[in-house]
Amino acid sequence: PFLIMGIGVNDAFLTLHAWHRTSIDRISIPQRMGLILEDVGPSITITTITDVTTFVLGSFTPTAEISLFCRATALALALCYI
Repeated sequence: PFLIMGIGVNDAFLTLHAWHRTSIDRISIPQRMGLILEDVGPSITITTITDVTTFVLGSFTPTAEISLFCRATALALALCYI
């Protein structure tokens, strides 16, 4: 759970940093959210895809405990992204 929370908090920090870089006066909130997701969305998506792929590949190890951990973490990361 701490690994998933750490990745989720990192994504939240990226989103909040992009939120503070945009101006409030010029655009509406939906437009501002669109700009923010346009800015940080690709980096969050690429990071999540590589993390899930890494843990899916790790689930093919012969050690049962590591395989179970990797499967659970890959699923948790995918759900966290959604």
